[in-house]
Amino acid sequence: MGIIYILFFQVFNVLCISYFANAIKLIYFNKTPIIILVLLFTIPPILINKYRFKTIANLNMIFVPFVVLDIIILFFGASNEYVLQNIFPILGFGEKETFLYGITNLFAFSGLAYLFFINPFIKENKFKKISIISIILSGTYLLLSIFCLILSFPSITMYDQLFSLYALTRRIALGSFLQRVDAIFILIWILNNFCFTSIGIFYITTIFQKLTNIKCSTRILYSTAAITFSLCLAFNNIADIKKFAMYFYKFFSFPLIFIISFLILILANIKYDRKKKVQQ
Repeated sequence: MGIIYILFFQVFNVLCISYFANAIKLIYFNKTPIIILVLLFTIPPILINKYRFKTIANLNMIFVPFVVLDIIILFFGASNEYVLQNIFPILGFGEKETFLYGITNLFAFSGLAYLFFINPFIKENKFKKISIISIILSGTYLLLSIFCLILSFPSITMYDQLFSLYALTRRIALGSFLQRVDAIFILIWILNNFCFTSIGIFYITTIFQKLTNIKCSTRILYSTAAITFSLCLAFNNIADIKKFAMYFYKFFSFPLIFIISFLILILANIKYDRKKKVQQ
């Protein structure tokens, strides 16, 4: 399970870095080699990890509120672009497609995997509170993003989600003195990407360190950085990234997080209860 989750976090990081690097290249830096942009997205998480979990947690405490705030501003700021008729039919292709086949779309909450490993690094009796807050914030961000996309575009399947949200940010104007706020949104998303990939790299190094009993984490960190950087260059464009991500999320992350991991947690809880009864 340790090796599987190392692969999971590694693929997650590679997809995030590759996607944002290619997106930034298309939006702002058409003539810049992708290798430079990937390098710029890889170096900050590595530097952050040199200061370990406390620094990562503090950075997330600083930037996560801005991420939630920016989607709220986008949701209300782009309201002039909304067409309420786009929300119908509410059940899409029908109840069967929505509630039966659509259950695999729970992979959107693959971030739950990050909660599985956070408990040893936080204070006692804080895990439940942190988990609830994290799920509420993630669900709110996801819900508002979906509403922005559905209400603004007749068919979001024809568009890339990030570029669609970016297109909406270009329609927001804060008075007459600030007409282009899209660069601010992009900056916040980039900083959020740094925070997210930092956590993934931290988990990779920590799990590998425990599996191998290696005391020095610096060598593992640099090796992880080299592997991440190399794998990011394997994707030629955003279309390839999205295609791979769709198969990865549905056929790898969904069974791993929502079936295998939950079964392990249930069995571990049963074992813990039995052991506790024997000791009593």
